[in-house]
Amino acid sequence: MDNPELEAILSRNPRKIMNKRESYLLYELGLFGNKPRTWKSYDEIIKSGWKGNVSIRGKKTLDRNDVPYNIPLGMVKEKIRELNQKGFYETDLAFNEAMPDDHLLIQGEVSLLDGWHPHALYYGTRCCGNP
Repeated sequence: MDNPELEAILSRNPRKIMNKRESYLLYELGLFGNKPRTWKSYDEIIKSGWKGNVSIRGKKTLDRNDVPYNIPLGMVKEKIRELNQKGFYETDLAFNEAMPDDHLLIQGEVSLLDGWHPHALYYGTRCCGNP
């Protein structure tokens, strides 16, 4: 392995992801399993030949109301400019193919917690066309 940051993460005992930056490193390397196509920049999207819709995520804290999902490729540069005006640069963003969510009922994540509740499910329905 020639990635010292990855080596440090994988050598922890117990294994623990310490921050969002580490999480994105593992995600981009495909270590979480199945994932949509991802890109680190608008130029990477274009060079890949992708023609579908795109979702943008923040590599640092991005207000949920500012997270653009399912954007036509022709609108991505404008969304990047809007986020830039709010203090987010393209290097703070991650891009992925927009996933079909016409029938999505909830959106969430499962987290491992310390203490007597080993797992927690956090979810919302606002993402899915629900008020």
